[in-house]
Amino acid sequence: MEKLRNVIKTKVSGEYMIRLPDLERILHLAGQNFSKTTIEDIHKQLEDVYQTDEYFLDEVEPILAPYWEEFTDEEISHILIESFQTFDNEQQGFIEKQDLIRYLTTLGDTPLTSKDLQIMFSFMKTTKKFDYQQFVKKLCSSTSSKKKKKKKKAK
Repeated sequence: MEKLRNVIKTKVSGEYMIRLPDLERILHLAGQNFSKTTIEDIHKQLEDVYQTDEYFLDEVEPILAPYWEEFTDEEISHILIESFQTFDNEQQGFIEKQDLIRYLTTLGDTPLTSKDLQIMFSFMKTTKKFDYQQFVKKLCSSTSSKKKKKKKKAK
Protein backbone atom coordinates (compact mmCIF):
# COMPACT_ATOMS: atom_id res chain seq x y z
CA MET A 1 0.00 0.00 0.00
CA GLU A 2 3.03 2.23 -0.41
CA LYS A 3 1.42 3.85 -3.47
CA LEU A 4 -1.48 4.92 -1.26
CA ARG A 5 0.89 6.78 1.08
CA ASN A 6 2.48 8.50 -1.92
CA VAL A 7 -0.79 10.02 -3.17
CA ILE A 8 -2.28 11.21 0.14
CA LYS A 9 -1.59 14.91 0.59
CA THR A 10 -3.38 15.63 3.89
CA LYS A 11 -1.58 15.16 7.18
CA VAL A 12 -2.89 15.88 10.67
CA SER A 13 -0.34 15.84 13.49
CA GLY A 14 2.08 14.06 11.15
CA GLU A 15 -0.40 11.29 10.32
CA TYR A 16 -1.86 10.68 6.86
CA MET A 17 -5.56 11.55 6.75
CA ILE A 18 -8.20 10.45 4.22
CA ARG A 19 -11.62 12.05 3.87
CA LEU A 20 -14.35 9.64 2.83
CA PRO A 21 -15.50 11.80 -0.13
CA ASP A 22 -11.90 11.66 -1.49
CA LEU A 23 -11.41 7.91 -1.04
CA GLU A 24 -12.35 6.80 -4.56
CA ARG A 25 -10.11 9.44 -6.20
CA ILE A 26 -7.19 8.59 -3.89
CA LEU A 27 -7.54 4.87 -4.58
CA HIS A 28 -7.65 5.55 -8.31
CA LEU A 29 -4.45 7.64 -8.07
CA ALA A 30 -2.84 4.76 -6.19
CA GLY A 31 -3.64 2.43 -9.09
CA GLN A 32 -6.65 0.73 -7.54
CA ASN A 33 -9.72 0.78 -9.77
CA PHE A 34 -12.41 -0.71 -7.60
CA SER A 35 -15.99 -1.06 -8.79
CA LYS A 36 -18.64 1.33 -7.46
CA THR A 37 -20.03 -1.55 -5.38
CA THR A 38 -16.65 -2.22 -3.75
CA ILE A 39 -16.18 1.49 -2.99
CA GLU A 40 -19.66 1.56 -1.40
CA ASP A 41 -18.78 -1.54 0.68
CA ILE A 42 -15.58 0.12 1.91
CA HIS A 43 -17.47 3.36 2.70
CA LYS A 44 -20.05 1.40 4.69
CA GLN A 45 -17.41 -0.52 6.66
CA LEU A 46 -15.56 2.68 7.52
CA GLU A 47 -18.75 4.50 8.54
CA ASP A 48 -19.96 1.53 10.63
CA VAL A 49 -16.68 1.27 12.52
CA TYR A 50 -15.70 4.92 12.96
CA GLN A 51 -18.90 7.03 12.49
CA THR A 52 -17.00 9.87 10.81
CA ASP A 53 -15.93 10.88 7.31
CA GLU A 54 -12.24 11.48 8.13
CA TYR A 55 -9.85 8.63 8.80
CA PHE A 56 -6.21 8.16 9.61
CA LEU A 57 -4.51 5.93 7.05
CA ASP A 58 -3.70 3.40 9.78
CA GLU A 59 -7.47 3.00 10.35
CA VAL A 60 -8.22 2.59 6.64
CA GLU A 61 -5.47 0.11 5.73
CA PRO A 62 -6.95 -2.97 7.49
CA ILE A 63 -10.31 -2.38 5.79
CA LEU A 64 -8.69 -1.88 2.36
CA ALA A 65 -6.30 -4.84 2.67
CA PRO A 66 -8.70 -7.57 1.45
CA TYR A 67 -9.47 -5.53 -1.68
CA TRP A 68 -5.95 -4.25 -2.43
CA GLU A 69 -4.19 -5.63 -5.49
CA GLU A 70 -0.46 -5.39 -6.17
CA PHE A 71 0.67 -6.27 -9.68
CA THR A 72 4.08 -6.68 -11.25
CA ASP A 73 4.86 -4.76 -14.45
CA GLU A 74 4.59 -8.05 -16.35
CA GLU A 75 1.10 -8.72 -14.95
CA ILE A 76 0.01 -5.16 -15.74
CA SER A 77 1.34 -5.52 -19.27
CA HIS A 78 -0.61 -8.75 -19.77
CA ILE A 79 -3.85 -7.26 -18.37
CA LEU A 80 -3.55 -4.16 -20.55
CA ILE A 81 -2.87 -6.15 -23.74
CA GLU A 82 -5.87 -8.39 -23.05
CA SER A 83 -8.04 -5.34 -22.37
CA PHE A 84 -7.03 -3.61 -25.60
CA GLN A 85 -7.55 -6.85 -27.54
CA THR A 86 -11.24 -6.82 -26.63
CA PHE A 87 -11.56 -3.69 -28.80
CA ASP A 88 -9.32 -5.00 -31.59
CA ASN A 89 -11.94 -7.02 -33.48
CA GLU A 90 -9.53 -8.12 -36.21
CA GLN A 91 -6.64 -8.81 -33.78
CA GLN A 92 -4.22 -6.66 -35.79
CA GLY A 93 -2.41 -5.12 -32.83
CA PHE A 94 -3.93 -1.67 -33.23
CA ILE A 95 -7.22 0.15 -32.75
CA GLU A 96 -8.56 3.11 -34.69
CA LYS A 97 -7.79 6.14 -32.52
CA GLN A 98 -11.31 7.61 -32.75
CA ASP A 99 -12.86 4.26 -31.76
CA LEU A 100 -10.50 3.95 -28.81
CA ILE A 101 -11.35 7.48 -27.64
CA ARG A 102 -15.05 6.64 -27.83
CA TYR A 103 -14.60 3.38 -25.88
CA LEU A 104 -12.41 4.85 -23.16
CA THR A 105 -14.57 7.92 -22.56
CA THR A 106 -17.93 6.14 -22.47
CA LEU A 107 -17.41 2.64 -21.03
CA GLY A 108 -16.71 1.37 -17.53
CA ASP A 109 -17.32 2.64 -14.02
CA THR A 110 -14.78 5.44 -14.41
CA PRO A 111 -14.46 6.55 -18.04
CA LEU A 112 -11.28 8.42 -18.95
CA THR A 113 -11.24 12.20 -19.18
CA SER A 114 -9.75 14.18 -22.05
CA LYS A 115 -6.74 14.89 -19.80
CA ASP A 116 -6.29 11.14 -19.21
CA LEU A 117 -6.35 10.58 -22.98
CA GLN A 118 -3.83 13.38 -23.52
CA ILE A 119 -1.45 11.73 -21.08
CA MET A 120 -2.01 8.32 -22.66
CA PHE A 121 -1.41 9.57 -26.20
CA SER A 122 1.69 11.51 -25.09
CA PHE A 123 3.47 8.15 -24.84
CA MET A 124 2.97 7.54 -28.54
CA LYS A 125 3.23 9.23 -31.89
CA THR A 126 -0.28 8.33 -32.90
CA THR A 127 -1.86 8.95 -36.23
CA LYS A 128 -5.23 7.39 -36.91
CA LYS A 129 -4.25 4.01 -35.48
CA PHE A 130 -3.23 3.28 -31.91
CA ASP A 131 -0.62 0.52 -31.59
CA TYR A 132 -1.55 -0.75 -28.14
CA GLN A 133 1.26 -3.30 -27.90
CA GLN A 134 3.85 -0.58 -28.43
CA PHE A 135 2.00 1.66 -25.95
CA VAL A 136 1.97 -1.03 -23.26
CA LYS A 137 5.66 -1.77 -23.85
CA LYS A 138 6.54 1.93 -23.44
CA LEU A 139 4.25 2.39 -20.45
CA CYS A 140 5.56 -0.61 -18.55
CA SER A 141 9.21 0.10 -19.37
CA SER A 142 8.75 3.71 -18.21
CA THR A 143 7.45 2.58 -14.80
CA SER A 144 10.31 0.06 -14.51
CA SER A 145 12.85 2.82 -15.23
CA LYS A 146 11.36 5.03 -12.52
CA LYS A 147 11.56 2.17 -10.00
CA LYS A 148 15.21 1.53 -10.88
CA LYS A 149 16.05 5.23 -10.46
CA LYS A 150 14.35 5.31 -7.05
CA LYS A 151 16.32 2.24 -5.93
CA LYS A 152 19.60 3.85 -7.04
CA LYS A 153 18.77 7.06 -5.14
CA ALA A 154 17.95 5.05 -2.01
CA LYS A 155 21.41 3.42 -1.99
